[in-house]
Amino acid sequence: MSEAVVSGIIFGIGLFLIFKSIAPFGGLPLNTQVEWPLIITWQTFLSVSEYGNIFAIEVGFVTLAVGIIIRSIPSLRGWYLIGGLIAGTLYSIYLNQTYGGISVTLLEQVGNLNLRMLWPSVPTFSSDALPDLLSLIPSAIAIAMLGIFQTAAIMRQTRRITGKMIHTRQAVLADSITNLVSGFISALPSCGSFNRVALLHAFKTRSSLAPAFSALFLGILIVLAKDIIAIIPISSMAALIMLVGANMLRISDIRHLFKSPTEMVVFSRRLPRCTSSVYSMQR
Repeated sequence: MSEAVVSGIIFGIGLFLIFKSIAPFGGLPLNTQVEWPLIITWQTFLSVSEYGNIFAIEVGFVTLAVGIIIRSIPSLRGWYLIGGLIAGTLYSIYLNQTYGGISVTLLEQVGNLNLRMLWPSVPTFSSDALPDLLSLIPSAIAIAMLGIFQTAAIMRQTRRITGKMIHTRQAVLADSITNLVSGFISALPSCGSFNRVALLHAFKTRSSLAPAFSALFLGILIVLAKDIIAIIPISSMAALIMLVGANMLRISDIRHLFKSPTEMVVFSRRLPRCTSSVYSMQR
């Protein structure tokens, strides 16, 4: 993939994260049943301005403001997402206590997490299941190609930031092993994550064990702090996703593309196609 294609993917995903978070930021339900042309973003913005929940908007802006302020402090820059999340959650608690509870503020929260055990499952390869397996092949190939595409783009971005050689084959192999194993516990397909890579760079983490420890700590948090996680407002989470998306919109990474008309055309065509691909993966 050329530099223009990768830059278009990264920039497009950043825009997608911001635009797609407008509805939950304003306290409106996220519509996942419609296609995602840019006109939907404008319509969503108008809906938020007219029908949005003012309490949710306030929580979102508090999260954004605190996150931006913390990010501007060099010694605390790596904690801007956590700081913004804590501030937004505390402000939502203040609003609920001041205005008579969540029934008045209508602040949607993450809610209780289901701690049901994941039992291993064995796929069925009988003759009766063969038609179903064959019908899944096109979708499986499409998901695999999109996953490889995103992982390759993430590795290119990582090389650009760190200046170190990172082998894409190793990342794709890791995704393959993960998806093969997760299929036996009824888990969803996964691939490289721009959010996770951005956090790793924000915390200046270079160890390959960081994602494993992240998964371990996430499991511990879900078990021990599920009651705290349940009260996190959705609008605050949307604001955090906006911050992550904005962090991917680096003009310095695409400035050199403006010097070449050909590269700029490739970048501009990749941008809307990328947002559509990300939407398809989310669905």
